[in-house]
Amino acid sequence: MVRDGQERADRAHRLFNEIKSMVAGRTMDVFELGRVLYEIKESELYTLLDCKSFLEFISQPEISIGKSTAYYYADLYRVFIVELGLSFQEIGDIPHTKLYPLIDCIDCENAEYLLGMARDLAISDLNQALKEQGFKEIRGESDLMTKGQKLFERYKNLDPADRADFDKQYGYFNRL
Repeated sequence: MVRDGQERADRAHRLFNEIKSMVAGRTMDVFELGRVLYEIKESELYTLLDCKSFLEFISQPEISIGKSTAYYYADLYRVFIVELGLSFQEIGDIPHTKLYPLIDCIDCENAEYLLGMARDLAISDLNQALKEQGFKEIRGESDLMTKGQKLFERYKNLDPADRADFDKQYGYFNRL
């Protein structure tokens, strides 16, 4: 009976590791596809393939990628690789579904913090934390600091001894 329990536990761990590997591979595929779509879109290479627009290009029967999916993949590549200058090795352990919510609020100053949240939290908890801490940027008002950005600035300027009280009041900042 004990052996049966151990075999089930071993199988559970093996399957868990398989899922992690598949998710990591899928994230890599998303970034690779994002790179190609980004280059075609930004360089307008679709015009050399007899397409009048990027949307026409991605709508071809041979490709048939939805508009939102194509922009989603290209945006992930643009923000994390091009703008932030991160390598896939630095973010490849984070599922792309947890990176996308960061697109509108991540920058060079808060990248380490937000990527840490994405690594440590479930997707629903990540979205909740981003909302609670005000990191969701309001489109069109990017010159205004969000509540989360203001809190982050305050946190960075605190003495380490004072951070514990701040952490109790605002949550996740203690994981920096």
